[in-house]
Amino acid sequence: MKKLLLFLTPAVLALLFFSFFIMRQNSCHLHYSENENEHEREDGILLTQRQEFEITRDISLGYIPKYRLINAYESSLQQRQMRTNFTTGVEVLTWSERGSYSDVVGPDNGNGRPGNGVTSGRIRAIWVDLADASNKTVWLGGIDGGIWKTTDITASPATWTLVNDFFGNLAIASICQDPSNTNIMYFGTGEKTFNSDAVMGGGVWKSSDHGAIWSLLPSTTGFYNVSKIVCDGSGNVYVGTIGSGSGLQRSTDGGTTWTNITPTTAGGGTRIADLELSSTGRMHVSKGYLSPAANQTGYFYTDNPATVTSATWTSPVTPFTSARYNVDLTVAGNVLYALPATNPSANVYETPQIYKSTDGGANWAATATSPPAASGNNDLSSGQGWYSIGIAVDPSNSNIVIAGGLNCYKTTDGGTTWSQISVWVSGISGTVTNYVHADQHTIVWNGSQVLVGSDGGIFYSANSGSTFADRNTNLRLKQFYSCAIHPSSANYFLAGAQDNGIHQFNGAGIASSVEVSGGDGALVAIDQDQSSYQFGTYVYNHYHRSTDGGNTWTDFDFYKGSNPTNYTEFGSFINPYDYDDAGNAIYASAGSGEFFRWTNPQTLGPGTYHSGGSGFPAGVSLVSITNLGGSVTTVSVSPHTSNRVYFGTSTGKIVQVDNANTVSTGSAGTDITGSTMSASTVSCVVTGTNDNNLLATFSNYGAAHVWVSTTGGGSSGWTNISGNLPDIPVRWAMFYPNDNTQAIIATEMGIYETTFINGASTVWVQNSTFPVVRTNMLQYRSSDHTVLAATHGRGLWSAILPVLLPVNLTNFQGRLSNNEIFLDWSTASEHNSKYFDIEKSTDGVHFYLIGSQAAAGNSGSPKNYNVIDRQVSEFNYYRLKMVDIDDHFMYSQTILLKDPGAHQNVWVLTNPFQTSIKVRFAKTPHKIQCDLISLSGEKFYQNEFESTGEIVLDVSKPDMATEAYFLRVNLDGQLFIRKLIKK
Repeated sequence: MKKLLLFLTPAVLALLFFSFFIMRQNSCHLHYSENENEHEREDGILLTQRQEFEITRDISLGYIPKYRLINAYESSLQQRQMRTNFTTGVEVLTWSERGSYSDVVGPDNGNGRPGNGVTSGRIRAIWVDLADASNKTVWLGGIDGGIWKTTDITASPATWTLVNDFFGNLAIASICQDPSNTNIMYFGTGEKTFNSDAVMGGGVWKSSDHGAIWSLLPSTTGFYNVSKIVCDGSGNVYVGTIGSGSGLQRSTDGGTTWTNITPTTAGGGTRIADLELSSTGRMHVSKGYLSPAANQTGYFYTDNPATVTSATWTSPVTPFTSARYNVDLTVAGNVLYALPATNPSANVYETPQIYKSTDGGANWAATATSPPAASGNNDLSSGQGWYSIGIAVDPSNSNIVIAGGLNCYKTTDGGTTWSQISVWVSGISGTVTNYVHADQHTIVWNGSQVLVGSDGGIFYSANSGSTFADRNTNLRLKQFYSCAIHPSSANYFLAGAQDNGIHQFNGAGIASSVEVSGGDGALVAIDQDQSSYQFGTYVYNHYHRSTDGGNTWTDFDFYKGSNPTNYTEFGSFINPYDYDDAGNAIYASAGSGEFFRWTNPQTLGPGTYHSGGSGFPAGVSLVSITNLGGSVTTVSVSPHTSNRVYFGTSTGKIVQVDNANTVSTGSAGTDITGSTMSASTVSCVVTGTNDNNLLATFSNYGAAHVWVSTTGGGSSGWTNISGNLPDIPVRWAMFYPNDNTQAIIATEMGIYETTFINGASTVWVQNSTFPVVRTNMLQYRSSDHTVLAATHGRGLWSAILPVLLPVNLTNFQGRLSNNEIFLDWSTASEHNSKYFDIEKSTDGVHFYLIGSQAAAGNSGSPKNYNVIDRQVSEFNYYRLKMVDIDDHFMYSQTILLKDPGAHQNVWVLTNPFQTSIKVRFAKTPHKIQCDLISLSGEKFYQNEFESTGEIVLDVSKPDMATEAYFLRVNLDGQLFIRKLIKK
């Protein structure tokens, strides 16, 4: 779990970013002791954040514009609402959640868990609901999995309810509740572990209905990386932040406006590490987090938090040691404890000493002892005090304190003695058997109950920490990087989880899983024609292999350099690779301008191998390609051409390498990059029915995200089909099987689909049956048409693609004549066809049904169909929905017929009406005025609209009689009157 830290300030990020990645390739490596090989360490959060920053930041801005994700989310809500009235594209897939809801450790996994504990995803925010007198209702904020709630934390297992998926994109860091009105709740976003390339949060969100509906407070969009949010008894809100220079903020009007009350220090500084409010009313603040200078940091307190200014905080008479790097505070009345991090050497942040104050923070002294070092580690936090520390005092007894980092420790005598009360893995303590996942971030007392949030979920004690049990069953927060699907076993999947190893699924529905390896689980693969061979990776080029269908696993470690000390990691931290099912080979990222080739992964013996000295064994090599132009970020083996591999890079290059199994190092590939593609991260390249049909996706904000080629790529061979897709990272793509006109993509906001790839006019529809969460990978099994998706925060999901409709449409066209449009279409053959729906749109996006025709059913001869549309507009878009007897359907291409001379007209689409009236116009006016008048002249409705082609009038008035009414519509001065009937 040791996190490697290199802190870069935002001001020098642009200059140092490139040199950092050169350094990482040449000198940043992880050394494994024999013990660490046995217990793989979850030591990648910083490197994962760096990699995420690189592949998603807006290249032109140099940072991740999180607000675009929030804007896209709000837009998606509007589009879903519109789809209750309009057809704005088609959802082909209906998704089902697959879990895991629980997990166990496999026999070859060195990370054993005492008591068979279950894990979930990373949790920093825990809140015990103030409105529940039983203290059983608990709210959780997952860093990647949204907000969850249980009404009985004492139950085993607890019943968890998901409140909202999308919040998983915002890294929920802290939750609070207004004691004066418990219906009001807040949460702050963006992890406290801020560094220059960490993902920013999305401000502060508020609920006024006890957590049912949450809204972003517009005044907080600049509050990045919230460390703590606190409510006082008067309803005031306080927010401590790490990023953006916001410091400590106070709102006295429910979050509408804010005042900066950051304690003043000689060197400035705005990073708030922790914020606590005592039962006495005194507020305590620790200022400083990985701060560039000591004079920007310190501990302060005030008895007047509602009125304090930056200049009126009180400093202690006798402070504790430096607050420069990180501090966690806890308070019970006038007794406080502080757990500060020190920085004794590069990239090491220890917590060697706990401090205590008995006079409300005025004077501090070291406790008599501090928690002893765990076996094999230097201190409580194992050198990662910048990332995972927590301390909490029992509110009813200030001598009882629990502190956590790698493991949890407890004192019952105010810090005179400490005892270890949990372990993160079996075998490191002979006497302690309580399992709490490593990397503890938050500890909460709730009477005699204790809750611990960690990288592996939430852990519960009913007896002040004497025993612990997880509460992770059905808390489905797994953060999967990848997935693999078995070619024939319906429910057998593999998935690689951040911090939680490789998981093996083999159950229907929402299933449990087996963690077959520990540490980070990265990419996974199953040989599609020899499924007994299965693969996974840890980090870089460290592989796991099973040759017996996933029952047992062995390890392979590849390094650049020579054994035993002069070696380095190579590739990316979460390293992209692809497995060639036909050629039985692995191709992976290796570094700038090269790839890793392993042509005998089925037969090479397990072990540790180095490129230096005698070199890699036969079948293993590093291959430089002169025109790669960057580090490989995605690898795709062609299923159509033997030994052809597509490489996408960090600089936007797409390079095709033929004979990849034998190509010599120093060779050139075929550069098939489009001339108008951006120099950003290629996240996926896939083929369609042949190698001429390609999809490519880009993950950086600001890039055109989705491209298609029908010519095998090349400088002028690509078309941008991003269409109406919001500016969000796209991480994976696939064509609809056997159809190069439909596609599915995995994005930062779940799954989007299109049923017709149509250049810049491509319409993408967000799937409403899939969670709104970062989705990393898609895999497909042709035998039963199953699509599998790996999400980063909501586990695995699957769907069944409907079988393609067996209608061979040979023609679909229209012609305008005498103010009417004649539509004709023909089929060469039909099989089990049921009917055709004819759909129309005046803007090419929102379609509505204008008619249906019965299909031929089964026919081997040509059939002709036609329909007449007499409601001609200026722009007339048409498409066919072709439905079979099982109600499967597909869409034709969309055709457009224009009538520039179309006369203005008004059509009432809901007549008779009940509570609403839908009105459509032949030509889009600039200004619309509508009045609904009874026969007696009483006006029941009046409203004005801006330019639009269709409106819906809300006339849900209880006093309206069931009778006739006149609708008067003024369009740019032209008056239309229509008679309507109220039902």
